[in-house]
Amino acid sequence: MRITLSLLLLLSSVFVFSQSAIVNDWQYIQIDNRKGKWGDEGQPNWLRYFGLDMGDVNSDGYRDVLSGKYLYLNPAGDMTGRWERVELPQNVDGIFIVDVDQDPYADLIAQALPDIWWFEAMDATGKSWRGRKIGEIPATSHTNSQGFEKGQLIAGGKEELVMAGNGNIYLIEIPGFPETGTWPIRLIGENTSDEGIGLGDIDGDGDLDIAAGRRPEGGDEPLLVVWFENNGDTTAAWPATEIGTSNHPVDRVEVGDLNGDGKADIIVSEERWPGLEPDANLFWFQQPADAKAGKWPRQHIVTQYSMNNLDLADIDQDNDLDLITNEHKGPRLETQIWQNDGKGNFTKKIIDSGKENHLGTQLADLDNDGDLDLVGAAWDNYAQMHLWRNDFTDQRFQWRHLSTTTGDLPMTNGGDQQTASLVVDVNQDGANDIFITDRTVSPSVIGLIYTKDGWERHIIDDSPLRIEAGSAAHDIDGDGDMDIVFGGEGRSNQIWWWENPYPDLQPDKPWKRYLIKDSGYNKHHDQAFIDFDGDGQMEFVFWNQQAKGIYYAEIPRNPKKAEEWDYLPIYTYTDEGEMEPRSSYPGWRRTHEHEGLYAMDMNGDGVDDIVGGGRWFEFRDENFLIHIIDAGYTFTRSVAGQLIEGERPEVVMVVGDGVGPLVMYHWDNGFWKSTILLENVDNGHTLDIVDFNGDGHLDIFNAEMGLNGGNPKAEIRILLGDGKGNFSKHVVARGFGVHEGRLIDLDGDGDLDVLGKPYTWEAPRLDIWINEGSNK
Repeated sequence: MRITLSLLLLLSSVFVFSQSAIVNDWQYIQIDNRKGKWGDEGQPNWLRYFGLDMGDVNSDGYRDVLSGKYLYLNPAGDMTGRWERVELPQNVDGIFIVDVDQDPYADLIAQALPDIWWFEAMDATGKSWRGRKIGEIPATSHTNSQGFEKGQLIAGGKEELVMAGNGNIYLIEIPGFPETGTWPIRLIGENTSDEGIGLGDIDGDGDLDIAAGRRPEGGDEPLLVVWFENNGDTTAAWPATEIGTSNHPVDRVEVGDLNGDGKADIIVSEERWPGLEPDANLFWFQQPADAKAGKWPRQHIVTQYSMNNLDLADIDQDNDLDLITNEHKGPRLETQIWQNDGKGNFTKKIIDSGKENHLGTQLADLDNDGDLDLVGAAWDNYAQMHLWRNDFTDQRFQWRHLSTTTGDLPMTNGGDQQTASLVVDVNQDGANDIFITDRTVSPSVIGLIYTKDGWERHIIDDSPLRIEAGSAAHDIDGDGDMDIVFGGEGRSNQIWWWENPYPDLQPDKPWKRYLIKDSGYNKHHDQAFIDFDGDGQMEFVFWNQQAKGIYYAEIPRNPKKAEEWDYLPIYTYTDEGEMEPRSSYPGWRRTHEHEGLYAMDMNGDGVDDIVGGGRWFEFRDENFLIHIIDAGYTFTRSVAGQLIEGERPEVVMVVGDGVGPLVMYHWDNGFWKSTILLENVDNGHTLDIVDFNGDGHLDIFNAEMGLNGGNPKAEIRILLGDGKGNFSKHVVARGFGVHEGRLIDLDGDGDLDVLGKPYTWEAPRLDIWINEGSNK
């Protein structure tokens, strides 16, 4: 085939932007969809259960979930199995899992106000229970209390229980002999709401104080925020200090140091009823020098729909306290983490939407992996019990880390700009070999050839070459083994191929290099061999950024004798008229610069098309048709595959240099509809689509760079797909800057391993994560 004219035709396509991510560190699991309500067996008939706590009730080492009269037994593992439901023998609202009598069987505390009940498991399975009434507190306007916490408020002995009841707060002590008589119950907080209670050492004296809402004199709603000083005396109400006001009724209250000054602050979420408007606030009150001096500065976080739930913890493990809440009302019902920068400034991260919580969003490590999972109980949709598994620390797959820094791998080229990586089996042993380039030193190309004893370092080219990112492999000379290709960077107009000398592979014997391109403009970021015309012969496709286009060349009949391959344009662009991009780009990038290459049959005709530069290119009738996917996201890594079962494959793009979203594009009735999978990817110069876990559904591989000491939390991640466009994120490692990483079988055992090549991060360096299998 020889094309003398490449006619460019533009086929208009429409794309629609999505605003929210559907992939993050959290995997949703439904615990129950048949949960009953208080009013099914008692009065008032509209009343739901308020209680929610987590603890191990069957001694299997995993925390179970208590909500109302229901216990849900943790199935362990990845928690996707059936959560067996156990019902307490009477209509009570379970609120605490706590060790009452220090025997082998679990205990819990429940309310049916004014009555307080202690239930004890009758055996180690936690499936049968007996109860006894241990005291009373006044019933509330909702019958049962919505304010309850447990903690060590009085030094020594068992932890105490704190409950709100009809306008006051009560302390319940677990006696030494809980089986007899009533338990000591004392009023310690006067004139409070029946809603949330926060515990924390507010005055820094080493014991737990209490924060809550209070009704102004003559008022019906709790609009004051107050804290009660624990003075160790439970015979009288504790001293109270009013610190500020809310705009609407105080609902949930938490205590913790949000700005890193060593003093506990108080966080408040507001309730709105009936909740038709997004006018509820999330505030935090910053503790001044003197906690008793009166008003505390009030800091605003967000105004949105009613927030009847709140918890705080160091969710992202960066040594500061984050907040988690859920919109109880409104059209979105967002479940949100408010990530703290350590100074009390917060950024919203949506982990899910469409699932309502009320007194939910409570954190506990349910799968024993060292991070906090999230449990939620609904009100409007009271039958629903929610769980979000936190995969920040994800042990579903095991990895063995190898590195040049520990001597597990041979050293790379020796320079500090490792531009390209390539993984291909060049010695036909069934294991892929690794090739690394560096544009600052010689050898410019080295190979790590896999052997039964590990990787053996080979010098592929011992001369200095200005090699750019991007690579390709193909049997160019037709001798039955794979040859390799790299292109020149911004100071080179050349593209080269190296003849594989197999079977004569010798560590110190460089491969012979030939020219593909030796004229025209510089910079060739991305190359691929693609049979786009369906003639059974691969064409060589490459971007030539300074020529402002994508080009192709047929492999010459005798490539070793060709001075240069004939190449022709597929598509060219101007250096003006660029759309506003989705992401930030580095300053050195030229206006309208394109990159990204991937082969995929986009229209189902059995012939591979070319995907890249925010477009896909179809060869038809000796011409190329240009189909726009997203003209505002052209400087991106690009891959494609059947991520959603159906007709056309999906396309995924992410900015390789810069900060921007990882976006999936789905073809739907003439439109490219986009969904943001990850909101902010930091220099995500690694992207691929593979079926990593062998479940028949394609997954997405992505990794971030670490440039000039930046992005210390850079992630190497796999987004595990379900074939319906939903993904669960598995993090292989954090804190490693990766550029042109690969997810491919490196040791010949049939599963996929990770190659982590940095560009400048700690270069010269190379890391490998060997896949040791699933823990499921």
